[in-house]
Amino acid sequence: MDGILGQLKWGLNLTGDEDAGMAMPDEIWQQDSGQYQLCLVGRVLTSRAYNCEGMCQSVKDMLNAVKGLEIKQLPGGHFLLPFSYIIDKNRALVGCPRSFEHNLLILNSISIDANPMLVDLGWCEFHVQVHDLPLSQMNLEVATLIGNRIGQFKELELDEHGHPGRAFLRIRVALDAAESLLSLWSVGTSRAAM
Repeated sequence: MDGILGQLKWGLNLTGDEDAGMAMPDEIWQQDSGQYQLCLVGRVLTSRAYNCEGMCQSVKDMLNAVKGLEIKQLPGGHFLLPFSYIIDKNRALVGCPRSFEHNLLILNSISIDANPMLVDLGWCEFHVQVHDLPLSQMNLEVATLIGNRIGQFKELELDEHGHPGRAFLRIRVALDAAESLLSLWSVGTSRAAM
């Protein structure tokens, strides 16, 4: 059987017609681009089945867009949210990640020329609090080390004087949505066990 398949595989080739590409006129690429200028792509991170219509209605109610919102279902559990105003889009991103039926609702920006199915929806940004650090260790270097240990460090929240302003560090970290979250984690010096 392998001999026959091998012969067929090596006997196949593309003709000149199949190899040629196709150039699309610019006016076709530019038409309809206005309605997708302000889009987000999202998905619900769950392995269980959920009510798509209920999710769409919940997201519409949650985001409360000025001109309304028509969510478009995409294959693979993805959906597209085209907004009419940049303020609505930014407000939707500020509250991320959100939840739907106790599952994580991930939203991400998409450029007009990107494929919504290829947008990375595997990472979510969260605020993480780090308590009980000595005052001398409440700085950007320690925050970066801790943030990169649990995910990808994004920023350290500081007051107008450049200090944490609290008894704890508040770090913005991108976490892998497929990994389990830790609720408690110990930090020590290099001489002590971590």
